[in-house]
Amino acid sequence: MKLVFATKLISAILAVVMGATAIGGGVAWAAGDSLPGDVLYPAKLAIENVQIAMASSPQARVNLNLRFGEERVAEILALVEAGSPVTEPAVTRMEQQFRYALEEANQAPDSEKAGLLEQIAQRVQTQAQRLEQARASAPEQVRARLQQAQHVCLQAYESSQAALGELHRHQNRNGGPGGPSPTEPPHETSLSTPEGDQQQEQEQQQEQNQQQEQEQNQQQNQQQEQNQQPRQNQQQNQQQEQNQQQNQQQEQNQQQNQQQEQNQQQNQQQEQNQQQEQSQQGGQQH
Repeated sequence: MKLVFATKLISAILAVVMGATAIGGGVAWAAGDSLPGDVLYPAKLAIENVQIAMASSPQARVNLNLRFGEERVAEILALVEAGSPVTEPAVTRMEQQFRYALEEANQAPDSEKAGLLEQIAQRVQTQAQRLEQARASAPEQVRARLQQAQHVCLQAYESSQAALGELHRHQNRNGGPGGPSPTEPPHETSLSTPEGDQQQEQEQQQEQNQQQEQEQNQQQNQQQEQNQQPRQNQQQNQQQEQNQQQNQQQEQNQQQNQQQEQNQQQNQQQEQNQQQEQSQQGGQQH
């Protein structure tokens, strides 16, 4: 089937090349720099398909599909830089190249499979980083498409990691030779998926909300303390006034008591004086 497919593609490419030669030399070379939407772009894709069909080993086909997938990423970035729209087919072709690379790696002999999967993981991870960097400074209208392309690369990375893990589990169960372990994501590099971006933004928003709430609570507490301070001072003043009034009342009561005692003493003294006078008058009469 591959031979028949390759033969048909070669015939098509020969027809393109012959027609290009009749018009003028250098057209085939120019197709290599064409972008989606250019006249020569279909010829570029056809040449790539012939190269893949002519590859004689899974390793060669993996390398070609990875190279052409990286070319699709370069085309997307070139379109962004030129201010041209990035269409859905551009991302779909990139996804297909990486998917074909994974399929070829899974069909490779066990002795080569781990190395091929490791290579896929590293290279698609690099492309995801390129797209993430480009998305940070890209115009708003193409950011969604760049995010979609980045997500495709991350899915290919996760698929290669999952296949590596399954391969090692299978080898451990069967006691087979150990190959390279699944690649670990770089310790200093974090790749974000669209879901991861949203979750990170939500966490940052929650932290900001919490900080704002804390600041508001602190401000409210300070305001309450400020509001309470005059009340406390007023209450203290009122208490002091009450204490002063009580003291004054006590002093008045004491003065009244003293005055009453003095009056009583004076009354008693007057009564005694009257009694003495009466006694003296009675002695004189006798």
